[in-house]
Amino acid sequence: MPKRLHWLLVPITVINSLINSVFIFVILIFIASTFNLPKPILFGLCIILALLIIALPIINYFKTTYALEAQEFSFKTGVIIKQARHMPYTRIQSIERIQPWYMQIFKLVELKIETASQDDEPIVLKALTIAAADEIEATRNQRQHSPIPGQVEVLYPQTTGSDTHEAMVKQPTTPNPKNDISYAINMHELMIYGLTSLGILPGISILFLLYSHLSEIIPKHFLNQVNQLVVKNSVIAIVALTILAIIFGMFLSLLQILNRYYHQVVTRNNNTFSISKGFFSKTTVHFDQRKIQGITIEQSFLRRLFKLYTVKLFISGSDKQEDANDKSLVLIPVIDQLNLPVVLKNLLPEYEFEFNQLGRDNAKSHFWNFWRIGWLWFCWLPLVLIPIYYGWYIPVIIIGIIIIITCITVWAWLDNTETKYAIFADQLNIQNNVFMTKKIFLLRANKLQLINHHQSIFMVHGNTHHLDFVIREGSHAASLTLRYLEANENEKLQTWYSQQVLSENK
Repeated sequence: MPKRLHWLLVPITVINSLINSVFIFVILIFIASTFNLPKPILFGLCIILALLIIALPIINYFKTTYALEAQEFSFKTGVIIKQARHMPYTRIQSIERIQPWYMQIFKLVELKIETASQDDEPIVLKALTIAAADEIEATRNQRQHSPIPGQVEVLYPQTTGSDTHEAMVKQPTTPNPKNDISYAINMHELMIYGLTSLGILPGISILFLLYSHLSEIIPKHFLNQVNQLVVKNSVIAIVALTILAIIFGMFLSLLQILNRYYHQVVTRNNNTFSISKGFFSKTTVHFDQRKIQGITIEQSFLRRLFKLYTVKLFISGSDKQEDANDKSLVLIPVIDQLNLPVVLKNLLPEYEFEFNQLGRDNAKSHFWNFWRIGWLWFCWLPLVLIPIYYGWYIPVIIIGIIIIITCITVWAWLDNTETKYAIFADQLNIQNNVFMTKKIFLLRANKLQLINHHQSIFMVHGNTHHLDFVIREGSHAASLTLRYLEANENEKLQTWYSQQVLSENK
């Protein structure tokens, strides 16, 4: 039987629309004053706009329904353009709960239902009671784990046709986790995570932007006095302003991190994961463990001092992301090095977390190769000679060059020492360094799409290769690279992969 969303969606939508339409009302008033429109016409336009803002959510509320069918979830909506969508439970990739602060007051949630296809827009139920959301998730879990007559689910794409049953019998067995395994984030570690985040840079940028507009807000005589004081105590003033800018940026970064990851709890029940987090806007994400394509464990340069790591997941079919530059789903934002293997072993017993086995077969150093490639990122370095033409202080330029050389040297040293790998029966762990961030990738053999080895123009006459491991990331492919592998290491890794493919196709 079709069901409706919660009736409080109407006033919530009306209030949000009125807030978003303030700019339109301002434009109408500006046009009316510019062209001397009669006040009755202006009032009439404003009333019509207000009536539309109120009427459309009411009509849309009665036109929007959903139903929990036997094998699919159906959703109908639309006033001018009507839509009717039918989503089989087996195609549901993840269900995400979003709960802004104003919905927390009325104990309502917004539910976002996504499929594995990048072409399908998610179904968004904008206002549901918690009981209704629980019913949808329970129905989806029940239908996904119950077999459908005549349908065989193939989890490993290398297997097709009549080989399906035989290959599933040969799949590696892994221990089943106990029901309701949970992990809650440590608030002390989260505070350190926020203070060591590169999110301080936007905060510093905001501070400099405000400073550039001070002349428009603060009286000129006061600014002149401040400038004179800074000139008299230039060194102390510059150091003090720099410290204040860094503190301000760290404070904004901390607030952002706390709002995003406050009270994050990860729960696993059989194959279903649940991640809940947030302060002002609470979100809860549900996904199937079988959608995990790989695990990333990373440690930024600053967090090495505190021995803290971040754990992310490669999820197939859905472009989940925490920021615009990263499509991975954050499983654990921050965790101590000592607790890392224990917690991950409980949550993901399908994977091996023996990090002490990471290493190289050859002790030969490739520091020079990494150092040489590092300079390609600074090919614009001769541009520092331009300030000399304008009479700028040459020691400042020399100091800048020294800093750049030091950064490239540290970068190359980290690249050389942190390029490692470890081979297990059906899993490959690789480690590399990306912009001074140590990253460990845990890859199951049956999730690898392909591997590819290549050489740059500097390696044509040598015995070293780059090796790419391709897995699914969201609805696209991700390439993870081990650089400057010796010929025997390259052959060893490719042989391992070939054996895994052959064993799955038997």
